[in-house]
Amino acid sequence: MGILTGKFNHETQFPEDDLRKDLPKENWFKDSLNKVEKLRSLIRLNRSLAQIALRYVLSHPAVSVAIPGAKNSNQVEENSSHLTRPLLLDNEIEFIKNL
Repeated sequence: MGILTGKFNHETQFPEDDLRKDLPKENWFKDSLNKVEKLRSLIRLNRSLAQIALRYVLSHPAVSVAIPGAKNSNQVEENSSHLTRPLLLDNEIEFIKNL
C-alpha cells in the first residue's frame, strides 16, 4: 500500500472504483498517518521514510534481510539506496519503537 512512502495524508481520497476507497474512514489508517507524520522528524541526510523503515527493520538482530516491494525502477533504486544511508541511531530506534 505504501503508507510509509509518505504519499498519503489525511486529505487522501481514492476513486470509487479503487479497493482502497474506504481506507481514509478507518481508524487504523488515520492512526498510521499520524505516526508517519511523527516519523518525518527522522528524515535527514536525504533519507526517505521508506529508507528509514528499511533501516529500522534491518536494525533488529534477528533480521538479516528485508525484501521491500516496488512498482517501478525508481522505487527499486530508492529501496536499495538505503544501504548507503546512515544507520539509525539508538535514540531514533527507540523513538520508532515508542510510536
